[in-house]
Amino acid sequence: MKYKRIFWGAGCLIAFLCYTGINDYKTRYNLLLPSLEEVQENGYAINEYGQTYGPYLGYGPEPDLIRAKGISVNGDKIFGYINLSENDEPKTLEEVLAYTADKDVNSSWNLYTQDGRTIIGTFPYVKSNK
Repeated sequence: MKYKRIFWGAGCLIAFLCYTGINDYKTRYNLLLPSLEEVQENGYAINEYGQTYGPYLGYGPEPDLIRAKGISVNGDKIFGYINLSENDEPKTLEEVLAYTADKDVNSSWNLYTQDGRTIIGTFPYVKSNK
C-alpha cells in the first residue's frame, strides 16, 4: 500500500512537470493559438501589425502567419507561426510541401509568436526519401 502511494505520487509529479513544461512557452511568449473552430466562427485573428494568424482552414485565403509545430530554441516541440511571405519560393502550404520535396538539403524557417516578429524557434522541413 505504501509503495502504491509513492508510485501514484511520482506519476502525478511527472505528469505535472510534463504538462507545465509543454505549456510554459505559451506563458513565456504570451502565445495565442486560436483553434480551428474559433477561426471558422470568427475568422482569422489580426495582430498589431495587421497580419492575420491562425491554423489554415484548408480552403479560402491562408492567414499571413500559419500555425505550425516546430522546435523551440531549447530543443522542445513548440507551436508557433511561420510567415510564408518571408520566403521567396513557396507561397501556400501546398507549395511548401512540393518545394521541400524538390530540395536536396534540409532547411528550416523561423517560427514566430503571433506578432510575426518574435522568433521562438524553427520550423524544420526535411527532404523525404521517397
